[in-house]
Amino acid sequence: MSMEYQDCFTGEYSNCCDAQIYVTEICSACKEHCEPLKENQEQESNALRIQARLCCLNGILTGKEKK
Repeated sequence: MSMEYQDCFTGEYSNCCDAQIYVTEICSACKEHCEPLKENQEQESNALRIQARLCCLNGILTGKEKK
């Protein structure tokens, strides 16, 4: 049985840093014990992540990347 890098995470995001949570309930960003985002917080977080990715992609496509 092999283990993938993603197997180390729960699939949830932390309420402190909005980062992935290790299976040991530790935030992957600040390395502190954390709680997962609640459902409504997770929806807002996902929307912000998508918006940030679109802005970045738009900058790349238009040649207006931040340097």
